[in-house]
Amino acid sequence: MKLTGTNKGGPGSVRNLLAHHIATGIVRRQRRIAAWLQARERKASLKQKKILLVIFCLLAGAYLIYVLADAIFSAGYHSAPAVLPKGNGPPLLLEHPPDNGSHP
Repeated sequence: MKLTGTNKGGPGSVRNLLAHHIATGIVRRQRRIAAWLQARERKASLKQKKILLVIFCLLAGAYLIYVLADAIFSAGYHSAPAVLPKGNGPPLLLEHPPDNGSHP
């Protein structure tokens, strides 16, 4: 592969030639992985495929239930609080900072 040309991004530029080379390598690797997966899938029986589908669905469902429960029952400190401007003074926080036990 010849890596000569301009750096302006034209059809013969080094950047485009390198991008084409990388993309070709990625597609080649994808085809190899797809062929390997297809060969493995052909060897599996219908019962094995059904069992794997059930296991996948159970694991995905359990993870999604975990994410949903975490979003519902979390204390809300996973993200930054929303801030609204308050005229020329300091910004107004919409939620209180966590209590560290120093208040009477």
